[in-house]
Amino acid sequence: MATNESLSSFTIRQSFENLGLNESIGVILVNNPSILNLIVIQAFKAVVDNHGDNNVMIILDNHVSNLGWCCSKDG
Repeated sequence: MATNESLSSFTIRQSFENLGLNESIGVILVNNPSILNLIVIQAFKAVVDNHGDNNVMIILDNHVSNLGWCCSKDG
């Protein structure tokens, strides 16, 4: 998301539509309407900021940057 501009340029609504999650869009509209039309990275930042405002620590954990097995060739 952070390094792939083609993914990060979508809004939350567009991302859910692309995945066929139209019913979930309605749930977001009811519970978190302010993030629905943000681009994905803006929504991510908003969620992290909100957690911080409520004293919840978020630790990002990137095991691997490329899709695949990380540590062995045994699959």
